[in-house]
Amino acid sequence: MAKAIRGGTALKDTPDLIEFLADRLVEVYGENENVDFILAAKERAAMLRRSLPQS
Repeated sequence: MAKAIRGGTALKDTPDLIEFLADRLVEVYGENENVDFILAAKERAAMLRRSLPQS
């Protein structure tokens, strides 16, 4: 995740960054974990992971 923040491998680290941000919004800022943008972010992170080649 830190690589994505610092400009690392965009495709490989982007799902981790998206999921981290969604989790942080819930855990630190108190957003409801069932709100549409949190669910969408987690869904997109999972979709990106599935689309990446296994290495």
